[in-house]
Amino acid sequence: MTHDPGIKAVIFDIDGTILDTYEFVMHSFEEAVAAQGEKPDRAKIDSLLGQTIHETYPQLVPEEAVEAALQKHREVQALPEVRALISTFDQANEVLAALNHAGVRCAALSNRMHASLLELLEYTGLLQHFTVILGSDEAREPKPAPGGVRQICEILHVSAAETVMVGDTPIDIKTAKNAGLRAAIGITHGFGSREQLVAAGADFTLDSLRDFEETMQRVEHGE
Repeated sequence: MTHDPGIKAVIFDIDGTILDTYEFVMHSFEEAVAAQGEKPDRAKIDSLLGQTIHETYPQLVPEEAVEAALQKHREVQALPEVRALISTFDQANEVLAALNHAGVRCAALSNRMHASLLELLEYTGLLQHFTVILGSDEAREPKPAPGGVRQICEILHVSAAETVMVGDTPIDIKTAKNAGLRAAIGITHGFGSREQLVAAGADFTLDSLRDFEETMQRVEHGE
């Protein structure tokens, strides 16, 4: 992969961007909500995805059931049969490896808890590609606030102008914009639609990671 030497880092969201975790995440929410005696509403859950689970569950179950729902969520996600629902998006490994080979640092920024994020990346064999990994409990503030992005830039000693971010939800795009990054790239194979990503301010959109190198070239050329 060729690249503009001015781009030194790419920050990736993980769920819905690098990993196809839709059914894994949805199943976890549905089981946890049902365990609290509530009827899971997939459309409502879908509309809340991208937030931290601590932000999401108060909108799905009564206040007194939030802690139990959070615990159930974690238990469900640890089940081997549920974890088997996770898959790596086509070309994810190749894209990350090519960036590393080109000297571009890869970072992960997620509203998933740090330990869970590490587990998923290790489970899918992608952990080795990331120089920095920040979950919601280690980032200065959750997305879409810019604190996590700025934290990564400081760790990597790169500027916002040398960094791009890739994500699948409006929250990811807004995070990149709030941090003033070189570009916010939206990908449509995850949780958000093209319309939602564009409305949030995506500079570029792509349908899959197969289009990533071409999109990076467009970023480099300032299209």
